[in-house]
Amino acid sequence: MRDPNRIPVILESLRVAWQRYPDMRLGQLLVSVAGEAFERQAFYFEDDDWVEKLEYYLTHKSILEE
Repeated sequence: MRDPNRIPVILESLRVAWQRYPDMRLGQLLVSVAGEAFERQAFYFEDDDWVEKLEYYLTHKSILEE
């Protein structure tokens, strides 16, 4: 079983990212953050990878520039 403690960490990362880009719909945000994740089949993308991607976008680039 996966560690349920990962859920608040992921949701907090998503909350911070979405509040930075409040005009984006959830799907837009996830697709923008995922990038190559969808090429690798996002269904299998690990939770830690999502958090890493969200944090990268929050610290290194603007989603709106893409």
